[in-house]
Amino acid sequence: MRKKGKHLSLLLAVLTLAGLLAVPASAAEKPFIRQVEAGTWNSWAVTSDGDLYGWGLSETAKLLNGEISSNVPVKVMSGVKSVSASSVENQPIFEVRKYDDYGYISYGAAPGTVLAIVKENGDLYTWGDNTCYQLGKGYYEAEQETYEPYLVMGDVVKAATNDHSCAAVTEDGDLYFWGYNLVYGIGNNAKELYAEPTVILTGVKDVELSDHNVVALKNDGSVWMMGGTHKGALARDEGKVGSLVNEMTQVMDGCVDIAAGCGFAMALKTDGTLYGWGDNANAALGIHWNLAEYTATPTVVATGVKSVDSGNYDSYFIKFDGSLWVVGDGQRGQRGQGNEMAYYDTVSNTTKKYRYYPEQVDTNVRSVSAGAAHVVYLKEDGTMWGCGRERQNARTLGRGDAYGEDIYIQGEPGGRSVCCWRPTLCGLSYGSFTGMFGPVREEVELVAGFSDVAADAWYRDAVEWAVDQGITSGTGGTTFSPGRDCTRAEILTFLWRANGSPEAEHLYGVWDVTADKYYFQAVQWAAEQDIIEHFGDFEPDVPCTRAMAVEFLWKAAGSQAIALAESFDDVPMDASYSTAVDWAVLEGITSGTSEDTFSPDLVCTRGQIVTFLHRAYA
Repeated sequence: MRKKGKHLSLLLAVLTLAGLLAVPASAAEKPFIRQVEAGTWNSWAVTSDGDLYGWGLSETAKLLNGEISSNVPVKVMSGVKSVSASSVENQPIFEVRKYDDYGYISYGAAPGTVLAIVKENGDLYTWGDNTCYQLGKGYYEAEQETYEPYLVMGDVVKAATNDHSCAAVTEDGDLYFWGYNLVYGIGNNAKELYAEPTVILTGVKDVELSDHNVVALKNDGSVWMMGGTHKGALARDEGKVGSLVNEMTQVMDGCVDIAAGCGFAMALKTDGTLYGWGDNANAALGIHWNLAEYTATPTVVATGVKSVDSGNYDSYFIKFDGSLWVVGDGQRGQRGQGNEMAYYDTVSNTTKKYRYYPEQVDTNVRSVSAGAAHVVYLKEDGTMWGCGRERQNARTLGRGDAYGEDIYIQGEPGGRSVCCWRPTLCGLSYGSFTGMFGPVREEVELVAGFSDVAADAWYRDAVEWAVDQGITSGTGGTTFSPGRDCTRAEILTFLWRANGSPEAEHLYGVWDVTADKYYFQAVQWAAEQDIIEHFGDFEPDVPCTRAMAVEFLWKAAGSQAIALAESFDDVPMDASYSTAVDWAVLEGITSGTSEDTFSPDLVCTRGQIVTFLHRAYA
């Protein structure tokens, strides 16, 4: 497992919201809700002091203090960092065998509730049903008298479950998977069993599971998937039936977040553009019903997006301004727009029950989790909200005997609905829990001594390496500025230090770089190595593009004569950087910005430059 560096021992709780400064000390000192999680017919929350609460229905598994349901939040475990619960509503039927002294009886049953719980020390526990080997025990259990948390492995940073399988990402980036990889119910009932946790991909930082697919995000920003290919779910068109793919396959590049729904997936690019592909049932991709039943081509859903999460037939995304938006099914209140959502659609000349395009749900939202038929989210002030379908015997929103809301039809009372059509305070912000939890306080891990490098950032390892090698010390006391444009002077300085900071034997006439500049020696060395021209202006403050970056690296490596059989559409063969691009691809330094484009004129950030250097020199 990857060990944390010497700079990582300090954990700080930092107040990031200006509004918190006006909050009384007594409120700011309260524990806060760290995570909210929406399952199929249940909800979960983890507090900053490590308590895990749950409410709703946990079918076949007595997870709620020995019961299968609770209408109010109950504390079920301590020392918890995060939890994952399935949002898959329609589970496949598996053969279940119950053994006795006379043999066994066989019957069909859907898998029950499973929780994947990451403790504060990194230990992963699974809890619940094990008819599909989904607890990672390596053996089968048809029926259990008691349900106890099972320790699967340590050093886990992220876990996921869809009830019939589980997955976990360890600190060193290994992605483990166990249970069933399957596709069912669409004419191709294929499945592959992973009886014990098995590594299926490396270099991973995030994973999500849907009903048919595993979706993983690697540290380099690439998105990988395995599972069913039906209706474009694996970003390739094999029709409505498709096949089962039993190995991880790359589908996208340049991403920072992922989500998985019923037959579809979402990926968020570094520029804030959200893409979706797969099944467009219930307009889950934000595409008009009449225009596409599904798409195998990643299609833009929204822009200006910071994070995303998907449920059964919905996706919720938070924009950079803190606003929460939804796209997809709204028949059970999940869109939070009220019950009068019907409108006349001029494309199909029919009345639709809800809109196909994204709509805003709320503002000042910090995080969100989508379930099978409901959503819960956490606001910046620390309060928990939700809307969607509830059950009379198990309240997914945790409001005790209160459930649903009064509905109105054309402004007149229309009775009581089991759906909560508008966002309401719920869970750990409702009833006896009101006021128990205070404003959210950011828990910041200083990565390599920097407060602006997220612990799960794709460039984290590169920054740590660059600091350890003396290539950079950041832009301030605790800042690295990973998103800031990198200048030509900065990249040459980084490159010079990566090569041991040698002194040039001669002085060269680089007229716009004087001896008092911090990059003077680096520029002189670069001129002597023929990385830049011996004489003339260098333009040190000009932002460094991708073409410049790979050309500098290529020349520093000896200007090897390499050419690929097929290059990028936007890299002319006669460009000065053409060979450098081919070399960078072959060396694994970059794979371009898409399958066909390199984007040579795109300006590089400091995070991207240290990543290039890390791949070239580490």
